[in-house]
Amino acid sequence: LVKFGEIEEAVSCSIAFNYGNWWGIIYSGRIGYVSKKEVSSKKVFTVAELNNFYISRCINLKDCNNKANDNISQFYILPSTNYLESANNMLQNRYQISNYGVFYFPNGIKWDKALVSENGRSYLRALNGHFFLSDLIKSYEATRKKVYLEKGFKVIKDWINNNPYPNKTNTMAWHDETTARRLVQWIHFYHHAKTVLPKKDLEILLKNIIFHADLLSQDFFYSHNTNHGMFQDEALLAFSEYFKEYQDALYYQLLAQKRLKNYFDYIISAEGVHLEHSPIYHQIIAQSVLNYYKYFNNVGNTTISNYLLNKFNSMSNFSTFIIKPDGFLPAIGDTQYNLKPDTNIWKSNEWYQFAASAGKKGKPHPKTDMVFKKSGYAIFRDSWNKGTDSTYVLFTAAYHTGYHKHSDDLNMWIYSKGTDIIVEAGPNGYDYHNAFTEYGYSSFAHNTLVVNDKGLPRHDSQYKKVYIESYQLDKNKAKVRGVNERYKNVKHIRDIQYDKLNQMIEVNDTIQSSVRNNYKLLWHMAEGIEAELEQIRNNAYNVYLLKNKNKIATIEVTSETKIDLNIVKGQKNPQYLGWKLLINGNNIPINTLVISTNDDTTKINTKFILH
Repeated sequence: LVKFGEIEEAVSCSIAFNYGNWWGIIYSGRIGYVSKKEVSSKKVFTVAELNNFYISRCINLKDCNNKANDNISQFYILPSTNYLESANNMLQNRYQISNYGVFYFPNGIKWDKALVSENGRSYLRALNGHFFLSDLIKSYEATRKKVYLEKGFKVIKDWINNNPYPNKTNTMAWHDETTARRLVQWIHFYHHAKTVLPKKDLEILLKNIIFHADLLSQDFFYSHNTNHGMFQDEALLAFSEYFKEYQDALYYQLLAQKRLKNYFDYIISAEGVHLEHSPIYHQIIAQSVLNYYKYFNNVGNTTISNYLLNKFNSMSNFSTFIIKPDGFLPAIGDTQYNLKPDTNIWKSNEWYQFAASAGKKGKPHPKTDMVFKKSGYAIFRDSWNKGTDSTYVLFTAAYHTGYHKHSDDLNMWIYSKGTDIIVEAGPNGYDYHNAFTEYGYSSFAHNTLVVNDKGLPRHDSQYKKVYIESYQLDKNKAKVRGVNERYKNVKHIRDIQYDKLNQMIEVNDTIQSSVRNNYKLLWHMAEGIEAELEQIRNNAYNVYLLKNKNKIATIEVTSETKIDLNIVKGQKNPQYLGWKLLINGNNIPINTLVISTNDDTTKINTKFILH
């Protein structure tokens, strides 16, 4: 009776023999004993037995596992509004793949071929994630016609036959997040199919569902500290809730719960900011936190549900301030242009509802300025009460993780009186082989510093070298200083002051180095803004910004050292520069001011005077 090992909570071990009050097991190559009082024994089902168990619950008990299905329903992908039309099209081999259109597959789906010219990777994600199954499932729910489930299984079986693990010909078939999303879709499909389809088909489906869950639980497959890993844990929660009789279900549930808490502690700052540097992902993660709160609350786990509710509530402040006065999110990081925040979250938060509705609902926040220093954001306003006529200044100095991060260090965005003025290129999706995608991530797509015509890499793990050093908030003036030390032997200090009374944003860029370099500062102007460049004197320029032939702002640029200014629009050589990127690929040339100088250490003053 000497202890020689310890089994983690919820881990399953096979029982070798019964020995009174003890179970005998084989552990680390030895015979060991565990007290029956400290463990629970569980029958190990074969796939056929597990399948029969859930079928019999429907037939004999009229229970069909509906409560478990309801508990995980918020994890399911919603069907399209025209789900019945979409499902009937699928019966004719025409598939609506996300928002990329309808594709005809008369000879079977091409799982590894992107049939779109832009964002092929995202297309393959939706295809291999089986998002389209939601329309078949909803059509069956509405009509009870089993033809929709039969079609769904035919597609699933075709995918299984063409994508054995690991399938190296299709990079998205076993992609970390895609695998998780597909598992949740299959669980949803199994819930409805288990009393409709033949047992042999259901056993094929269930066998592969179990394989997916086991794979997602493996550490080598897990995407640590990313939203992809979060969706992997979500899939494990769905599996463990629905298939409670499976021998490893409790282990999967506790593993997912532990990993989710570790992720949220890592990725959501003490200031309530999601640290993947993209406002839309802040919203996505907040919605996910809310979904997990609802799930754990429904299953009676108050400890984790209370933790998640506190996390969710802490995230509302950043979401409130990051929204522009026109009710849209700024297109920074992987946030696309023309995205509005979700008004269905933080429904009872009047400050958030005011910002998200562009002042139509709720009430304004008592503060106009907010700095999330450790998270790397400063957001200034002149007023909440001017509605879309308010002025909004956003400054970012943050690098915490590579996911959704762009080379946008010390970037600034200006909106005033109903229009964006200083913007950035925006993202071009996730097709990494596309030149516009590469440009969208690069320094050349942002209002930042370029050294010797080379921008910073998207990732280099220098997390502590971009930060907000200080700030000061007064009634009529707001100041912030950010520092970027990611360039080798170059330190960039950017001081921003917003003078609300005079409607002027002053930027002082101090660039320090021990060697002579070429420095370029970039300023991207919003779509529809034309620019007229005028040299006032040596090293002093005015740039007049016009929209619909009306002057809306003047940029005054001065320096003690020699500077050159030029305006670039829609350039592709020698590098891409001067573009607004739209996710549909219809990219738009925009004016970009380039301030250039050759020096070791230099100071450049740039004033944005709003008319």
